[in-house]
Amino acid sequence: MGTYDIAHLNFCLPLSNHFMQELASGLTKNNCMGRLAKLYDQNLAFVSLEKDLFSLMLPKSYVALNDPSSKDSEIEKAINDIIEGLFCVIATWGAVPVIRCQRGGAAEHVARALDGYVRKHLEQRNNAFTQNRGPSSFNRPLLVLFDRNFDLTPQIQHAWSYHGMVHDVLGLKLGRTSITNTEPNSPSSSSKKSYDVGPGDFFWEENGRKPFPKVAEEVEEQLNKYKGDMAAINAHTAGADLEEDDQLQANTKSLMN
Repeated sequence: MGTYDIAHLNFCLPLSNHFMQELASGLTKNNCMGRLAKLYDQNLAFVSLEKDLFSLMLPKSYVALNDPSSKDSEIEKAINDIIEGLFCVIATWGAVPVIRCQRGGAAEHVARALDGYVRKHLEQRNNAFTQNRGPSSFNRPLLVLFDRNFDLTPQIQHAWSYHGMVHDVLGLKLGRTSITNTEPNSPSSSSKKSYDVGPGDFFWEENGRKPFPKVAEEVEEQLNKYKGDMAAINAHTAGADLEEDDQLQANTKSLMN
């Protein structure tokens, strides 16, 4: 901390008591406790790619919780990671949810542990729910937890929808997919291009859950609309003068959107 007079420390996850004590001990040992202005818990242990979808990004949690050879320490770590991630989602929402779960199995274990985690956090004076007030306590959200074994089908077979097909065929990850283009006359030369999909992409949002044949029809319709708009703009620009520049720019932006 020799470079800065005052430091503000930001953490993705709330620090445990053990790490908080280690931090305090290190600051005291180096005589720089007075230069630490404030600690912030940002509660960022999840990824939200769409307004109604989030992921804890824990791809190995299912194996850890269901593999008979998993050690108790591995199971406990997987559950703790899930709890921390779910708490970050709850804290970001800003309201304490009503928690319901499937009885027995990992879902109930996680639900009980999460309930205890939230209750302990609420005992703090300045907690995430007083600093970031969400919906009224009379309108608490509902958090329902299920074991993945409750419905295994989505893990191995996506529906024949636009979202599912892009994910399966093009390897969609974190809202981005990459496509390799190979030149017909030169198979050895290829180029890779990446595309971002998600909020702001009207075609992705409007057609994501439609069956793929319907999406193909929509592609044809949007392509014809694009060609028609281009023809209208080209016809208009052929006789346009300088006073019409603003209108032309507006039409071009509309076409791009």
